[in-house]
Amino acid sequence: MTTKLLARCRKEGVTVTPAVISAVLSATASLVPVKDGQDTMMNIALSADARRRYVSPVPNHDMAYHASGIAPFGLHVSAAPKTPKDLWQLARIYAQHMNACVNAGQILANPLIAGKVLEKLMGSVKMAYIPTYFMSSWGVLPFVEQYGPWQLTAMTPCFNARRWPAPSTMVQTVNGVLTMTFIGACPVIPVSVLIALRDRCMDELQQMIVN
Repeated sequence: MTTKLLARCRKEGVTVTPAVISAVLSATASLVPVKDGQDTMMNIALSADARRRYVSPVPNHDMAYHASGIAPFGLHVSAAPKTPKDLWQLARIYAQHMNACVNAGQILANPLIAGKVLEKLMGSVKMAYIPTYFMSSWGVLPFVEQYGPWQLTAMTPCFNARRWPAPSTMVQTVNGVLTMTFIGACPVIPVSVLIALRDRCMDELQQMIVN
């Protein structure tokens, strides 16, 4: 699936991150209850890998946490993509947003305000400061298949979601395989919701590849 997704992303002129975000937004919209015809705005936040933005860039072998972020991206549930064509169109729109934010230097300015935002989260959790969804995309990680007598067969990234009442997805490629981890603070985000998000997101990506 990874090879086919990469090939289709190249054909559509986007990277993997916008494609996955398009699938995530579509999957999320399918799980958001809509009452009495009222629309809901979804906001997705993306963590950006800042290593290549330093002067001089930090090599990929540095496994420290070099993370920043860009402005959230909003989409109404009613505007969520419903066909593979719509999914790729949203991926291209998000790619434009992502590139504009990065080129504007937001991932360098973000740390200046992130501390203040985190201060607000240290007390009682305020939902107004929490996006609908959070995604962290790390690209190709510098692992190898063999470490002496030990073989790396899989990896599972994790982070402390205790005070993060929103579903999250971590995306990375290890040894040529795209890995996606769906995380949520149970029972705020029930396991059943995470499973549904995972399954629907995988279905959307599969549709994007074959159609």
